[in-house]
Amino acid sequence: MALGEAFANLISIATLSILVVFLGREILRRTRTKGSDHWPITEGTIESAGFEVVGGGEVPDCRVPSFAFSYSADGKYYGGRFQLLPFATDPSFYDPQFVPHMVGRKIQIRYDPRLPRRWFIAEQIMEGCKVKQELAKWPIV
Repeated sequence: MALGEAFANLISIATLSILVVFLGREILRRTRTKGSDHWPITEGTIESAGFEVVGGGEVPDCRVPSFAFSYSADGKYYGGRFQLLPFATDPSFYDPQFVPHMVGRKIQIRYDPRLPRRWFIAEQIMEGCKVKQELAKWPIV
């Protein structure tokens, strides 16, 4: 009986620990992005485009369009990357040169005025695809 109780206690502690970790990650993510909807907006430019393999989470391993962009804030240049995940349409179906045609496109970037290298793309859907981005190394989906 004591062994069964010990095992039950171990399972309870493990479950609680996992919940604390997930809750902590969510609180940290929200704290880091708090107020970001009021960050200043600047214009960014897509500088390069290609494909990369992503997997796990929202989609199985697949090749998705990936883009690098630059923007200016407080007189300095910064950059970032984002991917487009299939959502409502496949833009490549209508335009086989869709990915290279994105180079030079202007996009709206919000940046943290206290730390201008921290950014996010205001658009959540672009060309019928979901924008997958990172906010200063913290995933935002």
